[in-house]
Amino acid sequence: MATNRSKSGFNPLGFGVIGAVIATAGYIYFYQVQPLASPWNDAVLNFGTSIPAGIGAAIATWIWRQFKPTDRPRAVWLHLALGLWAWTAAEVAWACYALPGAEPPVPSWADAFWMVGYMLFTAALLYQYRPVFHSTPGKERWTIIGVVAAVLVISLLTTIVLRQLISTEEPWLTTYINVFYPFGDLAVAVAALILVRAFGWGLWGRPWIALLAFTFADALYAWLTITGLYSYLSEQGNPLSMVSDVVYFDAYLVMMLGCYSILLLLRHGPRLRSSSSELRTANRNGEGTAR
Repeated sequence: MATNRSKSGFNPLGFGVIGAVIATAGYIYFYQVQPLASPWNDAVLNFGTSIPAGIGAAIATWIWRQFKPTDRPRAVWLHLALGLWAWTAAEVAWACYALPGAEPPVPSWADAFWMVGYMLFTAALLYQYRPVFHSTPGKERWTIIGVVAAVLVISLLTTIVLRQLISTEEPWLTTYINVFYPFGDLAVAVAALILVRAFGWGLWGRPWIALLAFTFADALYAWLTITGLYSYLSEQGNPLSMVSDVVYFDAYLVMMLGCYSILLLLRHGPRLRSSSSELRTANRNGEGTAR
């Protein structure tokens, strides 16, 4: 039976938002006040990022299990969940590298997991793209090749320009990988927003909006690390480095809450969070019927 928010006065998503605000406040507290001795304070911050990532992956997995094997959204949510699990593994790996207080190597296993996550997100978008735009396999293949090539080339050109303009001691490959991430985030976000627009800015777009926050956070982080300002500002307590890390942390929270809102709708019906017209739009465009 669907839960009626107006009668019960209980809104689970509202509690989730409050929890996210508290988590952000706690993250900022550990970042600025640093109540624990090194390296434990950094460990709390680094491993803390993997918590909303893992919760989001678990919720996405739960959503995947709501659908029957014949439902089209099942494949979408399977790949989205696996992508989030890959990014969770990346966060844990990165935190483990940084645990001794050393700078994590680039590339590393963390980068490998992030790349796997990009591929799984692309697959999730592809499974959602098919019923909406009725694309052919050939068109899909060339579209993916074109987008990947564009991201790689733009990242290469940006790396060359930045290293000409900015004197940096970091290796060329490190710069390239750091530059790649915001462009990779942006490419997946743009593809997702095209689908969101096709859905009438409804259910499907909620988790993917977080990628825009990842784009900003990764771009700011890349600029700070290339210029060498990241470590300096962190040691000085400058809020600019904190903004980069907090936005990155909050991006996972947005992803987590986006998945949670969809899970609530699937389990409790449109009264809890969305209008019935939004639910019909989602079902018509391939969201399917939950068990």
